[in-house]
Amino acid sequence: MTSTTDDANTSPEVMLQFYRMLYPFKSIFTWLNHEHVPTKLFTHREFAFTLQGDVYLRYHSFNTAEDLKKQVLALNPTRFEIGPVYSAKPRDKKTVRSAVFTPQKRELVFDIDMTDYDGVRTCCSGGDICSRCWGFISAAVKILHSALVDQFGFRHLLWVYSGRRGIHLWISDPEAMDLTDDQRRALVSALTVVEGGKEMAKKVNVRMSNNELPPSLWGALKTARALFNPLILEDQECFRTEEGWDALLQLIPDHKIVDKFRTEWSKDPDRSSAQKWDELGTYIMKEGDVSRLKCLLEDVVLQYTYPRLDAEVSKHRNHLLKAPFCVHPKTGRVCVPVDPANVEQFNPRGVPTATQLLRELDVAGEGADWEKTSLKPYVEMLDRHTMGLLEEVRRAKRAKYNATFRSPVWTCPLPTPLENTLSGLTSTSMSSSSPPAGPTATSSSTPSTNSPLNNTSTLLFGFLVTALSIFAIFMTMGILWNRLVARRRAIDAMLETIPANPLRFQRPVIWDASSTPNKHAPSWLDIKPVAAQIYIHSESSPAQKKRVIPFWRHHILDRLPPEISYLFYQPIPPSTVPSDIDVSQVKPSHGSDIRISLLVAMPHSPKSTEGKQENHIGSHELVFATTNVLYHDPGTS
Repeated sequence: MTSTTDDANTSPEVMLQFYRMLYPFKSIFTWLNHEHVPTKLFTHREFAFTLQGDVYLRYHSFNTAEDLKKQVLALNPTRFEIGPVYSAKPRDKKTVRSAVFTPQKRELVFDIDMTDYDGVRTCCSGGDICSRCWGFISAAVKILHSALVDQFGFRHLLWVYSGRRGIHLWISDPEAMDLTDDQRRALVSALTVVEGGKEMAKKVNVRMSNNELPPSLWGALKTARALFNPLILEDQECFRTEEGWDALLQLIPDHKIVDKFRTEWSKDPDRSSAQKWDELGTYIMKEGDVSRLKCLLEDVVLQYTYPRLDAEVSKHRNHLLKAPFCVHPKTGRVCVPVDPANVEQFNPRGVPTATQLLRELDVAGEGADWEKTSLKPYVEMLDRHTMGLLEEVRRAKRAKYNATFRSPVWTCPLPTPLENTLSGLTSTSMSSSSPPAGPTATSSSTPSTNSPLNNTSTLLFGFLVTALSIFAIFMTMGILWNRLVARRRAIDAMLETIPANPLRFQRPVIWDASSTPNKHAPSWLDIKPVAAQIYIHSESSPAQKKRVIPFWRHHILDRLPPEISYLFYQPIPPSTVPSDIDVSQVKPSHGSDIRISLLVAMPHSPKSTEGKQENHIGSHELVFATTNVLYHDPGTS
């Protein structure tokens, strides 16, 4: 979809709605931060804002994506830019000595502007751009992307359309983030081929002393040759006009050749660019100094197709660059990511504008966001790029942890019997599989430096022990939690069965509670309900007499601590209170909240604590869980 004139509207009202409803602040945060939790890559990052009237504000920083969004909504800038990560938070710049406020990290960035191609493109000029002259940007992306990936090994490259007539590149690899200014200057110098202003005709001077191209440009020349014919000769027709072919002849140092073709092409100016290029190449190969002039033709191919970089943008860490998904104030187009694999299919005039996206939101209905608009595929492209960064950070953390912290389980020696057994098995296997020793073979009594119990078997054994231990802990916790929930439900059911006539109930011995009176009634607080005293089943209880416990369960319960075995018995209602005791001091009030906790005192032998529950000392109690039971008194209206 091609944007219209109305779509170029970037009024403050449009921008405010765009930032509030469409801008992907969370995706930008994760991309810059490399993690989901804020780090210095974001909190110490500089943000700069351009307000209405070209007011420029620098050295802002934020802790979270929400903080950034609040500030953007408050300032409502025409655009904002992203800078380096400083040694201190940029917002604290005035309180920090300038000597210690220095840029530490920064993405390696590149800027390619279409205006640098005004001397060779024929379809547009100045700030205009179309799908035809986008071919120069497409060629630059292919050549530069291949060089950065194949020669420098960078992996996380994000190409972003500038919103008007150029493209930006952000490289977020850790190695790129840590480059110093000198290293960036050297890298950019190695990638810069086309240099010089409008007054300089020949802009490619990269030949070595033997007149050969540096090996780093061999791949770029191959790509440039494949793009030269369809882009320069067929689409742009760079040599069709007199101005075009005269610029070509200025690159040829042989005056005889220049005079010959200037005369011929002046007589027949309607020849196509491809025809003129073929005539020039054929004549040079037949008549001229082939090796020297062939190199000149290669330089012509590079001059017309190689990326024209704005080197100053890439050399310094403190240089700021417009953030992705900002809106260009003159075109209204959003600065969206570009897929380098399909860059030739990208249409800059088809990029969604802020006004267009707001109309799509109106159609989608209330509560819609960027996911319901044509901005969705571009945000998802950024998220996929960010996932690669997150995965690399995760792998780096895992490698650092494995190198720094090693559990004793992995390196502890095995028990002697097991080690001897494995050693014997290993020795037997080695002796049976090895060929007989020759006459020169000698037996050594010196122990081998490689233990039969190698690192792999030790690691496997430690892993199995750890896995089984964790599984046993989780199983035990699950069983105890299940019993605690079951007992809580049983207590709820017991309290529901209290007779309608209010009886004088004695506080159960398992409820070790304290009473804190208030103006209405005493409130009971459970202190140690389980570990205080275990309930001993009465033989007079018919319910307990009829109960049959399986042998295996009885065998297990007899060996459990009394605090845990208590959970496997049904709760028994408390006995009545003697007539000479004040019920208000021993009976919970209606609607009171009784807290029941599971405390386990370990280790205790069941036999050693039998009959001595009154003297229980909970110095080693472990609280597994706590639950609340609502006390219901049927006699209360």
